[in-house]
Amino acid sequence: MYPKYFKDSDAAGLVFKLIEQEERLRQNTAHPLTRVSVRLDQLNFRRLQGLSTNFDFELLSPHIEDMDCSNNCSIVLKVTGTGPAGFSYLMTGDCENERWETISRLFGSLLKSDVLAAAHHGSRNGAHPASLLHIQPHTVLISAGVDSQYGHPDPQAVRVYAQVAEKVYSTNMQGGVSLMTSRGWNTFETKLIPNYRKDLRTSDLGSI
Repeated sequence: MYPKYFKDSDAAGLVFKLIEQEERLRQNTAHPLTRVSVRLDQLNFRRLQGLSTNFDFELLSPHIEDMDCSNNCSIVLKVTGTGPAGFSYLMTGDCENERWETISRLFGSLLKSDVLAAAHHGSRNGAHPASLLHIQPHTVLISAGVDSQYGHPDPQAVRVYAQVAEKVYSTNMQGGVSLMTSRGWNTFETKLIPNYRKDLRTSDLGSI
């Protein structure tokens, strides 16, 4: 999923190349890859219908009034599981505080989600207090590299998240981890899965 915004970079070129390859590979199969167009200027088009029988999708951003940079063109998407063990998960990309002002004004309490993917790798310019009060997350997950050159996650942003959420986790914890969140008994549980070094020998795994 991506907005109609293209920043000419190696990474963006690879993404669109992969999409085109997948379109060709699947065009004569039972499950072709098809485009779903969304009107970003009309809020009543924000629900994406027919994509899954297990999840509901609400597109909350971008919006044409704030598509002023690549960060604010990020997809902000609320995914809600439809089964009894499902929960709501808000994905936020690199959305900045100026855009969050508009999102908060447009959607308010509709932002409420059980789990939040922190915006912009835990940057201070993505931790918008008013929006967080609407989201009311139980768990916040931060995607940040170990020894990030940008200092992510920002300590002040982490403190803000900790004031609204019961649990805050980051992928740069314990030397680098993957995070897997699931619904537990009347709560949510997040497992920290170590990211082992690439040079780790297969024979070493038996002692871990």
